[in-house]
Amino acid sequence: MSIQIASKTNTDSTASINVTGDKKVSSNLAAGQSTSETVATQAAKVTLSSQGLELAKSDTSEEVELSKLAEGAITKQKSVGVLPPPDMAAFEADAALPRGELYAKYEKAVASLTFHNQAELDRANAEVPKSDDPARLAQAKQATAYVIGKAPSPFPALSRNELAAIYYDYSGRYTSNERLAAAGQMNEMDKKFWDPLSVRAAQTEDWRAVLEAGLAAYDAALPIEKMKSPANYKQLMQQEIAYANNKKKGPIDEKQKETLLEMLNALYHKHGRTENERKVLGTDHTKNWSDKLAELANTQ
Repeated sequence: MSIQIASKTNTDSTASINVTGDKKVSSNLAAGQSTSETVATQAAKVTLSSQGLELAKSDTSEEVELSKLAEGAITKQKSVGVLPPPDMAAFEADAALPRGELYAKYEKAVASLTFHNQAELDRANAEVPKSDDPARLAQAKQATAYVIGKAPSPFPALSRNELAAIYYDYSGRYTSNERLAAAGQMNEMDKKFWDPLSVRAAQTEDWRAVLEAGLAAYDAALPIEKMKSPANYKQLMQQEIAYANNKKKGPIDEKQKETLLEMLNALYHKHGRTENERKVLGTDHTKNWSDKLAELANTQ
């Protein structure tokens, strides 16, 4: 579920859903790679999407009813919003925790979204927030509909770190499907950013921008999400970057790097962004971010 560029020593999975019996669903949100090409390609792969989060439905009639509920919620309120907001301060404070303690927290968050049988999936699909707020209830229904591919994401306006804060929050503030919906939205964002960037790198055989972006994305991620990567991840990435720079006789152009970092900052930290970052986000609706990088390269 995420931008995951790591060495092959990293074999963690952020979410796996295994259903015994006739149905089986699996979502691997992190995997390890060894070379820069493999690393970048795997980083662009998305294992959860609006069509790929296939939580098992109990029967067709329930699916139709859920779809109707979601459609009604969307009609009344196009942007439900997040209620309650992600606890960003708590997740950012995790940086002070020892790695072992933070990794245990990461594993607990992942385990809380691992379903072993149909009954557990049914409970997740039926879960509702402890609230009588119509907007809050509508958001949860829309999240479930999104998870089974019947509605758009309820979280389109959130930054990637806010989505991560929802996904890793196992306190009960959010339903299981709201957390899975946050993961799906993250993957949509990752796909939009990384797919074309990786394709361009493969075409040009120049992986420097991908590697620089991978390192910057790691730095921008919440501390708990960094637990998917090995402890020496930054050192490994810096070695890859040095190798790529040596191969191409130097680093990427500074203007390209500045634009790349601005884009990633907008992706991870939408709130409180600068005017330039707002312009980047506005452009994103009509132009791919990697195309913008390509244009900069062509003007050199």
